[in-house]
Amino acid sequence: MEYLGNPTVQVGLALIVAYPIITFLINLYTWRSRFHKFKAQGLPMPPHSIIWGHIPVLIGIVSSLPANSHGQYLADQLRRKYPDLGPNFYLDLYPFAFPMLVLASTDTLAQVTQEQPLPKFHILKKFFYPLTEGNDILNMEGEEWKRWRGILSPGFNAAWLIGLVPKLVAETEKFCKILEEHAEKGDVFTMKPLTDNLAMDMAGHIILDKHFDCQRIPNPFVHSLTMQINWLSFGSEPNLFHRHHPLRPLIHWYHGRRVTSFVKQEVSTRFEKSISSDFVPNRSLIDLMLKAAPPSPDGKLDPDFKKSVMVNLKLLLFAGHETTSNSGCYILYLLSTHPHALTALLAELRTTFSPSPLTIAEQISSNPVILNRLPYTNACIKESMRLFPVASNVRGGQPNYFVTDRKGNRMETEGFMVWSCNHAIQRDREIWGEDADEFKPERWLDAEQMAKVPKGAWRPFEAGPRNCVGQELAMMELRVLVAVVVGGSEGKGFVVRDVYGDRGEMDKRRGKGWEKGVWEVLGEKAYQARLAEPNGDLPCRVERIV
Repeated sequence: MEYLGNPTVQVGLALIVAYPIITFLINLYTWRSRFHKFKAQGLPMPPHSIIWGHIPVLIGIVSSLPANSHGQYLADQLRRKYPDLGPNFYLDLYPFAFPMLVLASTDTLAQVTQEQPLPKFHILKKFFYPLTEGNDILNMEGEEWKRWRGILSPGFNAAWLIGLVPKLVAETEKFCKILEEHAEKGDVFTMKPLTDNLAMDMAGHIILDKHFDCQRIPNPFVHSLTMQINWLSFGSEPNLFHRHHPLRPLIHWYHGRRVTSFVKQEVSTRFEKSISSDFVPNRSLIDLMLKAAPPSPDGKLDPDFKKSVMVNLKLLLFAGHETTSNSGCYILYLLSTHPHALTALLAELRTTFSPSPLTIAEQISSNPVILNRLPYTNACIKESMRLFPVASNVRGGQPNYFVTDRKGNRMETEGFMVWSCNHAIQRDREIWGEDADEFKPERWLDAEQMAKVPKGAWRPFEAGPRNCVGQELAMMELRVLVAVVVGGSEGKGFVVRDVYGDRGEMDKRRGKGWEKGVWEVLGEKAYQARLAEPNGDLPCRVERIV
């Protein structure tokens, strides 16, 4: 250890220790000064401290929310606490989060998503890296993105999807049989795992032409994919232990290898079949992708193209499963807590599906276009997704790119995470009225009221050229789910009864002393948790509608 006494070594060690500290202090000063300048210019932001930035404001908001609540509540809660803040504002949370420009008005969002679209923010690559290495269509840019959007788009148009409806119905009927078993037992269970499995079985047919059957039988691939999804992280969570959980790398390593191995085998097997003379492609997305494979003189699949197919298959399984599962939970929950909506929905289903020897499921399978004749059902789905959007969107600010709001403020974007906060805009009372926090499907059927809602105010699938390519599929899956589950057979569908108010059940699930914490957001016990799922995965009983 004598070398530690060497002055050169000591200087080197001192620099190694000092460098990150100095870098941090320089960045801290730079960002705090920049925000201070914006504040002096009158640009919108909450009360700002030259030392602490907006961290004290954040602490005040976070302390009023449940510990497991979704991050998209932050922007909306800030607007409620500071009514004069407006829909667009800066947020300085460095070093705990990236400096942000929060946008929640239709005019500013149109600028960054449609008029001059900003690129996706790099944090998305980090989030998806364990699953797709960040090379998926969500994170692609430029010509590569255009190419893959063009490959996938035909597989998500209504004409293509209508032929898949019978398979969606069949999986939903299995779901109903499981609900029937719970109804007979009268037990308490969590709905989210059930809708997860339903959504994954649907996705298996549509994406891989694969029958997972995970609603009834544990599937190793689905288990590993679900584990990967549940352990994805933006790396900016307020809970530092969760952010740097020591098991996360091991879980992604183990389950990632299993997921990749399965998908790789599926792609290879499917490609071998596709080049045979008697192969007949079906409506699966894997066939659609492989059809676009570049020609190869040796008859083998180009390695780079194969990798792109694999990562996009994994992304589609993630996105399709999460949207349908979370939204399905919320629709069933909201219908159960709003009897007037449930009554109106049942009336529409009974009118549309007139008395027939065929069940609702059979009528949909034999005539899928009947799903387009359910305006109130569609309104319930859209209203649920307005109140509980499954995702928001983040873009990366660019040099010399300014966003201009209605007051004429020109807001710099360079270096900022530009956050399109769908939760905030979809609950904005200036847009949706004083009842913006209420579940009122009727608003979607009121032409006069909807004429006042600006284009782009409802954006659970985003807007612009980079909107969700699978939105038509998601809406179709949800229409099937609602019609078959709530409509049932012979007019006897199912209704969910949550148990959030059952003290005994909550004691079992949360442990003693749970009531001392915060377990509501805006009076809602089924608030959105970490990945936008209902709190506690929606603990409930289920009953037959009689």
